[in-house]
Amino acid sequence: MINNYSVCAMALVTPLAVIQAPTPQPMVTIANFNMPQFVPTSADNYISNVAKEENAVSICHQLKNDFSISNTEMSKWLGVKRRTFYNWIKEPEKSRQYGSQIENRLATLLKLKDAMELEHHNVLHKIAFSPIYGDAEFGKMILNGASDIVLIDFYEQLFSQFESYRKLNSNPTV
Repeated sequence: MINNYSVCAMALVTPLAVIQAPTPQPMVTIANFNMPQFVPTSADNYISNVAKEENAVSICHQLKNDFSISNTEMSKWLGVKRRTFYNWIKEPEKSRQYGSQIENRLATLLKLKDAMELEHHNVLHKIAFSPIYGDAEFGKMILNGASDIVLIDFYEQLFSQFESYRKLNSNPTV
C-alpha cells in the first residue's frame, strides 16, 4: 500500500515535466519597404526589351559612323523607309512591325563590320554599290537582307577591290 508520504517522496525524486513559459519574440513591425517585392515577368521582359532597343539604336549610330553613311542610306540597308527609320530611332519600343527586322539586319551588319578590316569600313558603301569600283551585287545582297555568312563571304571575295580602292583614296595626288 502506498501512503501519502511515499507519493510525496516519489514526486520529489522523479523529475516532473518542466513547463517553461514561452520566451518573448522581438516585436516585428511591417512597413511597405519591408514587404517582399514581386516583379512580374512581363516587367522584366519590358526592362530587358528597353535595354535591348536602346542598345540597338546605339549600335545603329555606331554602324552609320563606321560605314560613313547617312540616315537615308542606313534606312535602305535596314530595308525600311526613311520615315520608319526615323520613327524607330526616336521610339524603338513602338516599332512593332519593323523592329525585329531592323534589329536582325543590324546584327548582320555588325557581324560583317567585325569581320572586315578597319580601313575598309568607310569604303563599304562605295564598293558595295559601285559597278566601277566594286560589285553592285554586293549592295543588292545588303539591301535584300542577306545573312551575315553570305555577306562576309562576298566581302572576302572582294577583298582585293577594297584594298585597291583604299590605296587609291589614301595616296595624295601630286
